[in-house]
Amino acid sequence: MNDLLLISLLKSDEPLEPETLYQLYPNLSPLEVQKVQIIKLILSTKFVHEDMDVFENAVYVINNMSPDTTKTEGCKPDWIWYALMFIEKIKHRNYSNEVLEYIKWNFKDAGLRFYPPIFEKQSNPLLQDIIYKATKGPFPLKENFLDIQVLHYMKIQEYIKEMKKTEKINNASN
Repeated sequence: MNDLLLISLLKSDEPLEPETLYQLYPNLSPLEVQKVQIIKLILSTKFVHEDMDVFENAVYVINNMSPDTTKTEGCKPDWIWYALMFIEKIKHRNYSNEVLEYIKWNFKDAGLRFYPPIFEKQSNPLLQDIIYKATKGPFPLKENFLDIQVLHYMKIQEYIKEMKKTEKINNASN
């Protein structure tokens, strides 16, 4: 893949159609094309940061899954956390209230009572305690509210670690 050409396409103000990507890079999979388009969207627009449906579709693609764009599916907290890290590496912008509420709903629905670091400390009071306990212990964890949240946090961090490994493997093979 010609990285310089791809970089210039991503930086261009012109739309980036799937057909163009397939013509220039015939070996790209449909998911890889979607990922390039998501990166272009993050760089060029605010849609991922402002629209709940676009954000959800981006979360799926960033986590190497094809979204069903005809409906709202919901996302697992670990997918959201990883996608937020990915998006922030590309372009930092504030998220709309709609996207923030969507994230909160998905976390609450999964039984989590903490949110990713993009949330203000006053709306995310447990996060610092959870991070501290996840890294310092004491271990083993107990069956109480805080320790269950710590376990959820540790599961998210493990997922992120696995996704980063997958990224490195994929980057090495290209």
